[in-house]
Amino acid sequence: MYSHKKKHGPSPDTEKLLSLSQEIAHVGHWHWFMDEQNIIWSDELYRIAGLNSDTFTPTIDKIKKLIQRADLGQMMQGFQHAILQQKDYNMEFRLQRPNGDIRYVNCVGRIAVNDDGDVNELYGIVQDVTERVEREHELRRAKEDTDKAYAAKSQFLANMSHELRTPLNAVIGFSEMMEREMFGALGNAKYKDYVQGIRKSGEHLLDLISDILDMSKIEAGKYELHIEEVQLATVINSVVQIMSSRSKDAGIKIKTMIENETTMINADRRGLTQILLNILSNAVKFTQQKGLITIQCFDRQDYILIRIIDNGIGIPANKLPYVMRPFEQACSQFERGHEGSGLGLAISNELVELHGGNIHIESHVDQGTIVSVRLPYNANDYINGKNEENKIGGRYQFSSGI
Repeated sequence: MYSHKKKHGPSPDTEKLLSLSQEIAHVGHWHWFMDEQNIIWSDELYRIAGLNSDTFTPTIDKIKKLIQRADLGQMMQGFQHAILQQKDYNMEFRLQRPNGDIRYVNCVGRIAVNDDGDVNELYGIVQDVTERVEREHELRRAKEDTDKAYAAKSQFLANMSHELRTPLNAVIGFSEMMEREMFGALGNAKYKDYVQGIRKSGEHLLDLISDILDMSKIEAGKYELHIEEVQLATVINSVVQIMSSRSKDAGIKIKTMIENETTMINADRRGLTQILLNILSNAVKFTQQKGLITIQCFDRQDYILIRIIDNGIGIPANKLPYVMRPFEQACSQFERGHEGSGLGLAISNELVELHGGNIHIESHVDQGTIVSVRLPYNANDYINGKNEENKIGGRYQFSSGI
């Protein structure tokens, strides 16, 4: 707001430059001396409204007819508040051109007062923001479509979870009974091999389905952690025990080096087990016969460090940035020779981050891989939003090195 008196207009060159600038920016200006009926419009404002200065003279009544009915009350209320409260204003509304096109415009207005302190002029700029508003509408529609697709996918996977898991569990259960010949011999020895194949295939398919469902829950933000006090050594030893049969079949030795067997952390037991199982399973899968896998666990000042080290085939340098993406395979030459959904590392990474930790992978082809998992002692500190100074980009970051 300021005191304004009529002055001589700008020079022709200045006026031409101003008109060109407004045309480029799609910004027009207007000026209304309140003791006059007509309102001054710039050339660009006529273009925004789709009108011709030779045939249209702006007045309050004529401008009202250009404004969309739903926006007219808001616009007039804005002008009235500006005059009564002697305040500047900023509003958006829709103009309808004579050809029916709708333009979204942003109006920024100012007031001027006379020597008596009364508002005697209104002036401002109008910018055509149609492209921005339409892009926002498109983005909103795209988000709504994405949300609907996510909801449909989640519903589909939830339904398929029941429909697939139920018969698969039956297949696995009955094949185990037949494999053990609980109700008598099968007869031909080949039948036992076939039944074993059925069981292993069923278990593999069930693992794939579980991975896909877990990844879907994580992506949808519906994976809930159940934090409890966990003895880390117990979980590590349990994971090693689960993998012992597979590692022995592959001729691979697994050894553990746990610095402190009594270390307790607050974490999701199932999630922690799945993290270690996925990483250890990958290590076994990509380590040759007579290979060695070492699981190390160290207490650090701010976090727990777990390392899973193998002397397997390793990961090419150009693949390292992508191995924790869903459905990624590290080495194309091994894709068909090693079964899996390609979700194991992606799920582990997401679960670690849900706890407020992170994963780091070092690897060299034909030399092996080191997967380092860093977890806070108490995942609730991250979940409850504590230790804000250690949060960067929404993830818990550890200041000290490995």
